[in-house]
Amino acid sequence: MDTQQLEHSVRRLGQMLAEYACIEKLEDRLQEAVRESLLQRFEYTWEMAWKTGKRYLVEV
Repeated sequence: MDTQQLEHSVRRLGQMLAEYACIEKLEDRLQEAVRESLLQRFEYTWEMAWKTGKRYLVEV
């Protein structure tokens, strides 16, 4: 099993959390747009991590 996808997903999650910490510096409307895009990225990353973990458990 190649765990590169999971490792990539975890790195992306860390990047998103770092970006979220900087969001308070933006104006209100832009903050909302950035939050929405970060949530969408998180959902995608979570889905990839879930699928990779599930595939790993099935193969083991």
